[in-house]
Amino acid sequence: MKTLFTLFSLFLILSITSCSKEKKTERVLHRTGSWEVAELDWTMTSQSITDSSLWQGTITGSETNAGTFFFDKDGSGNYYIMYNQIPKNGSFRWSVNSNGLVTIVETTSFFNSIINTTLSWINEDASIYQEAYGFNLDQTGDNIFTGDGGGALQVVNSSSTMLGQYGIFFDHIKLVEK
Repeated sequence: MKTLFTLFSLFLILSITSCSKEKKTERVLHRTGSWEVAELDWTMTSQSITDSSLWQGTITGSETNAGTFFFDKDGSGNYYIMYNQIPKNGSFRWSVNSNGLVTIVETTSFFNSIINTTLSWINEDASIYQEAYGFNLDQTGDNIFTGDGGGALQVVNSSSTMLGQYGIFFDHIKLVEK
């Protein structure tokens, strides 16, 4: 009986501890609110280019002070990053699993596509950018999160003909309290 009580107590402690990491990470993110993208390493690879004036191949780069993430308590947020002189902002949903891993999924790509397409028609511009990104982060220190991510960037003209598509890999991203 004493062994059964000890095993049950150990199981209860482990259950509470695993939940607390998730909740602790959530609290750190939304209470701090604003996070600086202190480091961003990226790789950009062309995947399908139909317009020879567009860049082709693979390039890599690193940025410091590359933007901001803002986490709301309700699991939503927004961000701004810049890589290879390409500015990107958007809204996202975020969640934390029981291991404390933060998953961020962008929610603005379709809306941005409509806006960019409309502006392109008005301005008769031949470059509409459609983008979507996602990130995974882990708390690696006091008010420091690191991880990676990726997404896609498409360039289309005003008649919706795709000119080029690029895979974007964020090999390393580091968020620090702002």
